[in-house]
Amino acid sequence: MLLGVGAALVFVLVAAWTAIGHLHAPAEIALTAVLAALMGAQVAAARPVGNTDITTVVVTSTLANVTRESRLGGGHQTRTQWRDRALAVLAMGAGAAVGAAVLRTADGPAALAASGVVFTAGVAALLAGRRAAATATP
Repeated sequence: MLLGVGAALVFVLVAAWTAIGHLHAPAEIALTAVLAALMGAQVAAARPVGNTDITTVVVTSTLANVTRESRLGGGHQTRTQWRDRALAVLAMGAGAAVGAAVLRTADGPAALAASGVVFTAGVAALLAGRRAAATATP
């Protein structure tokens, strides 16, 4: 529910930003604060239902886990752990590249709307995965 409310909040912010137009410094700070709180709520909500082995917030932690627990680092991560961590790093890099491209080609509200679409798709994928897992469990 928290993720769904967060997705809706992104689009409320898009509508408000579009209606206001140019944001001055105090409004930018307020928008950033709301988005930061939303990101924290995403972590809190996704942690219990996701892979707790991979942090989605701190790229450095994920990279450290990949290298520290690799064979070269003296670790013993399984193929599945290595694959999941490597895919997480690739996904974060791809997300950063897409985000940078959107910011270079779109204005603020459009960029925020694009992130809202991606966020909503992620929430939908999470819910679909949970539903599939619940029906597959005897």
